[in-house]
Amino acid sequence: MPIKAPLDDPTGAAVRIAFVPEKVGKPDSNTTWRDATWKVDSKSYWPRTLVGPGSADGALALGDHIVWLRIAASPENVVLRGGTVELV
Repeated sequence: MPIKAPLDDPTGAAVRIAFVPEKVGKPDSNTTWRDATWKVDSKSYWPRTLVGPGSADGALALGDHIVWLRIAASPENVVLRGGTVELV
């Protein structure tokens, strides 16, 4: 999910990504937030993280997951819902 930021560069803000099972719907106290980095493409900013057996947090369960972003830019902490990914 690209983050459009025509006036501000979000790369100074910490970003984390959560993959929440669709049946859960939204992040809760059991949600694992994965560290992420920013990829810059022209005026778009793409948060990204590694998912799978080689990642620090391991693989996700099979099924549909909703992607959530948490961007910490003091004094605000923004949580955005992204798309859905299906793991088969």
